[in-house]
Amino acid sequence: MDFDKAQLIASANAPSPYYDAEYRAMERMYLPALFNTIGDLTPRRVLEIGPGWGTTAVWLRSRGHDVTVMDLMPIGTFMTESMCDEFGIRFVHNDIEDRPVPDGTDMGTFDLVIMTQVIPHLAWRPDRTLGHIVTLMAPEAEFVTSVLDLKDYRDLDTAFGTDWTQVPEWGSGDRNEEVVKCMYSKSDFRRLLRTTFSKVKIWKPFRSTVLFARAKV
Repeated sequence: MDFDKAQLIASANAPSPYYDAEYRAMERMYLPALFNTIGDLTPRRVLEIGPGWGTTAVWLRSRGHDVTVMDLMPIGTFMTESMCDEFGIRFVHNDIEDRPVPDGTDMGTFDLVIMTQVIPHLAWRPDRTLGHIVTLMAPEAEFVTSVLDLKDYRDLDTAFGTDWTQVPEWGSGDRNEEVVKCMYSKSDFRRLLRTTFSKVKIWKPFRSTVLFARAKV
């Protein structure tokens, strides 16, 4: 399955017109680069946090991976139950900012964890979330993530500017509801990832406005 086919499946299963109206075009900014990055991986246990409408998840399943997705929003908001059933995708409703897994749940560990375009939207200190993610990673597992590059979006409104350490600590006051909490330069993105991971590689695909990272503990 290629990227276009994965998008067609996401579109056919989307529970609202927003996917075709807005989200589909946004995916084209970064998902092809993600697919190129992980396209050669042999089948493994994969966790995708913040799966959106399921484009990446169905593509991963087509390549033989065992796929679990985790989302703050309940099933049916973006990915539907019928889509998950059809493609053999496990859906876990959980706020990764709060805890690694729902209480009483044992998900085991994963060989690859993917979380694209989520970090700028985290309402609480993002290093807390990274600490939760690493507990779900098997030895030698890899974390693949991405953010918009600050230098391409300097006029974008944010709740806490460009310094992720200014994002509030967990539970300190009311949750900020602004869409983008913080933007990241390459150096700040690296600084955040190095709070949790010892090996970090960051790059920007040709003609892209997105920074990608691969990280290991």
